[in-house]
Amino acid sequence: MGVQKGVSPFSRVMVAILVWVAVLASLYAVIGIDDTDRQNCPYKSGGNPNASLRIAYFGNPFCIWCLILEPKLERLVEQKGRSFYIQYFDDRYCVNEAEAFGVQAVPFFVFNKSGVITPHAGYIEESDMRSIICQETGDC
Repeated sequence: MGVQKGVSPFSRVMVAILVWVAVLASLYAVIGIDDTDRQNCPYKSGGNPNASLRIAYFGNPFCIWCLILEPKLERLVEQKGRSFYIQYFDDRYCVNEAEAFGVQAVPFFVFNKSGVITPHAGYIEESDMRSIICQETGDC
């Protein structure tokens, strides 16, 4: 009897992600969701345009982490928006902007505090985002 080879956990995760993207793409097609507004670069912004902390956020609707993150970002804008300015970019359409900042995966953030650029790849917890805003602006 030989050793039975199973499917690795990584492979299972990759299959789940591919299924998620396929389902989401199908829903977009069936429901007829129009994302032409996301083709603008940026497609949305919020907060204080005069703030010293500026954030460029890159995501897209096929990214599950982005779908989880975006309502949290909107809540932060409502609560702390006087202290920072955020612009939302869809990496599928804002290719030049994504390339300029070296975006290779989403979600992706570019923090600009008075000209000092700090990129961050990956999901950020809301509490960590609040800490960044507190540290960079003093709005704690």
